[in-house]
Amino acid sequence: MASTSSVDSVSNKDGFPYRLIDSHHHVWTVGSLPYAYAEGQSAPPGLQEKGSVEEFLGLAANAGVQRSLIVQPILYMFDHSYVRAALERYPERFQGMLVANPALSPQEATAELGRLQSQGFNSVRFNPYIWPAGEKVRRENKGGERHRRGEGKGMDNPTGRALYAEAGRRTMPVGHMLFKGLHLHLPEVQALLNLSPQTRVVIDHWGFFHQQGRLVPEAWAALLSLAEYPQVHVKISAFFRVSSQPWPFQDLAPRLEELVKVYGSERLMWGR
Repeated sequence: MASTSSVDSVSNKDGFPYRLIDSHHHVWTVGSLPYAYAEGQSAPPGLQEKGSVEEFLGLAANAGVQRSLIVQPILYMFDHSYVRAALERYPERFQGMLVANPALSPQEATAELGRLQSQGFNSVRFNPYIWPAGEKVRRENKGGERHRRGEGKGMDNPTGRALYAEAGRRTMPVGHMLFKGLHLHLPEVQALLNLSPQTRVVIDHWGFFHQQGRLVPEAWAALLSLAEYPQVHVKISAFFRVSSQPWPFQDLAPRLEELVKVYGSERLMWGR
């Protein structure tokens, strides 16, 4: 969803003009001040020193990537300072996706959205696994009486709804990181889509239709079903997470063909 208007076209080895944009990657430091990791967080094994902005720029240059979207890494939770520094230093190369903070009130969360947009973040990530505990509706029988706890249903609680609608008003796409499978969160996503049709939506990493080494038919069906919403896009990214084969992940070819057929190529986004 990043703007490409300021980027000149280049040619690939066959002379075909195109702009190569990476729609999804993270950056991080070794975790020391001033960019310390959030409590309990650590870099992927063996990659602590491989996540810097400079490291990425070197890889991007070798691959011909001109622009990219930095997605706020979970390492820093809601401290966006390292990504913000990258946006400020390389405004012609990067745009940023912030991580929504569902622990805030609706008013606080939408104000934070505006503050971060003013710092160069042009989209927002919804990660359902950092929503406060107890926000999902739980029912249990006690003495024959049904009790309701929590005021929302995951991402479509009051804060989520306020953020989602405000993102639409600000033309900030919302990305859903549904690590355990889209099918588990489909009602929440549909509720938000119906709430604010003007909000553009991106389903990260093929909707995580591959779990623990196997295809989850319900997750794949859920991904295909969302094509009926014209505001929904899909990131064709993190191939290693959704393939049963090593690079070049040939088993994903028929999946990609099906997505092109259902969504159209203009609603699919390549990312690392």
